[in-house]
Amino acid sequence: MDLEGLNQVVQTGGVVGLLVTIVWGALKEWWVPGRVHRRTVAEKDFWRTHALENTRLTAKAVDLISPASEER
Repeated sequence: MDLEGLNQVVQTGGVVGLLVTIVWGALKEWWVPGRVHRRTVAEKDFWRTHALENTRLTAKAVDLISPASEER
């Protein structure tokens, strides 16, 4: 929604129209409230941290197993 459309909503519907537009925009995810954004970023960081840690653990396990399998 552009500023002209928002301006038209305010002129025809007043404050109620603006509030309805804000609620509708939040539901349609035209914009995301700060609380939701912070939670999403925290979840992304959580999973990234765990994925990288598991990658490191897998690399260590492969390094430990590799010399043993080469000796056979």
